[in-house]
Amino acid sequence: MIDYFSFIQLPIMSASGCWAQTETQITQLLSTGLGAVCLKSCTLEAKSGNPQPNYYQLEHLSFNSKGLPNPGYPFFKAILLEHHLKHNHTLIFSIAFENNEILEHLLDDLNHCKLRPIFVEINLSCPNLDHDGLSGYNLILDDQVFKFAKSAAF
Repeated sequence: MIDYFSFIQLPIMSASGCWAQTETQITQLLSTGLGAVCLKSCTLEAKSGNPQPNYYQLEHLSFNSKGLPNPGYPFFKAILLEHHLKHNHTLIFSIAFENNEILEHLLDDLNHCKLRPIFVEINLSCPNLDHDGLSGYNLILDDQVFKFAKSAAF
């Protein structure tokens, strides 16, 4: 059994979100000394997100309905490979998916990267995807996802 947390020097990490969408942003986050950086949730294909305006900034709070814009899985996989292999940074790969077949494809592909450790966040509750009923609130479907993810053997 691998002690995955031994790979994280500092137990403070970024959350998945808007500030880990470009290579520049990811590099900036990595330069802060965080123990790990969670990449923005990605979909198999690039997604443009919701039409603007989709973000409102007030003095002490913000609202967003970005719609999961992201450059797609291949972009984030390239970032993962570069920063893990060249710089030994710990990145958390965040996956959003429309159905279990796509999740299976993404996890299998990550598993074949042969990088260890690979940390994966599975985004179950994104309202901006057309799920096969998977919304993070369907415990039967969520259980299927958990069982499959556990068998992915990272």
